[in-house]
Amino acid sequence: MTPEQEKVHFDTFGFIIKRSLFNSEEMEQFSRWFDEGCDAVCGPFAGVGQMGYPGLSIHAGFCDHFLDDPRIMDRLENLMGDGFQLIASDAQRHGGNSSWHQDTVIPMEAGKPTEYLMLKVIMYLDDHSEGPGCLWLLPGTHRRGYGDALRGLITMGNPSDADALTPAGVPPTDLPGAIATNTRPGDIIFFNQKLGHSSWGGKPGRRFLGLTFGAKPTEDWQVEWLEHHGEQWKHSCANERNSQFPDHLVKSAGPRRRALIEFMHSRGY
Repeated sequence: MTPEQEKVHFDTFGFIIKRSLFNSEEMEQFSRWFDEGCDAVCGPFAGVGQMGYPGLSIHAGFCDHFLDDPRIMDRLENLMGDGFQLIASDAQRHGGNSSWHQDTVIPMEAGKPTEYLMLKVIMYLDDHSEGPGCLWLLPGTHRRGYGDALRGLITMGNPSDADALTPAGVPPTDLPGAIATNTRPGDIIFFNQKLGHSSWGGKPGRRFLGLTFGAKPTEDWQVEWLEHHGEQWKHSCANERNSQFPDHLVKSAGPRRRALIEFMHSRGY
C-alpha cells in the first residue's frame, strides 16, 4: 500500500497490518529483550490469565530500536497527523481467551462534535500464523453507530468460550466481518483502540508488546481525557521500575522522541 492507501484503509476499517516489517534477526533480539525484562520485573508466568507491565520499562532496547524506528514513527505520523503523543506501553504474557472488547471508550467524548483518536501498535513475539492465539478484529467498529452496537452486544453477554453462541446467535469468531490477523513475528498491527478485537486459543504465555498513542489534543476535554488516562497508570505504577516513562526512555531521547513524550511527561506521568 502507498501511504495514502494506508491512511484510507485505517480511517475506514480501523486498522492496518504491516507484514514482515521487522526481520527475523530483529525479532530474535526483541524476543530476548522481552523475556529478560519480563523475567526480571514480573517473574514466572502462572499459565492462566494475563501478566502485564509497562512495556518500555522492561528493556531500553525497545525505546531505541522499536519506538524510535522510522518504520513505526513515519507510519504513525501518516495515520495520526502531527503532534501525536506517547500515552502508555504494555508488555503482556497471556493465557486463555480474550473475548470481544474495545480498549478505549472515552467518557468525555459523548455528545462532542469531534472524536479523539487513540491508536495502538501491537507486536506479537510468537507465531500465530495458523490462527490460534492471534488477534481478531471487527473492521469498522471504531465508528460511531457500529461501535455503539458492538458495545450493546457485549453488554448483553460476552462469552469467553470460542464455541459458545454470542447474543447475535453465532460463535465469537463467526461474527460477520470478523477477521483473524494470523501474524508471524515481524508483523506489526496498527489499530484504533475503539476497534472491537479479541483473541482465541493459543499457547499459555503468548507474548506481545503494545504502544498506545494519542492524537495531538486540540480541545480541553481531550486534555482531560489524557490526564485521566495518565492518572490511572500512575496509580498502578508504584516505582521507577514500572513507570510508563522510565529514566532510560527520557534520558536517551532525541528531538523526535522528546516531542513524542513531552505532553504526558511534563505533567508528571
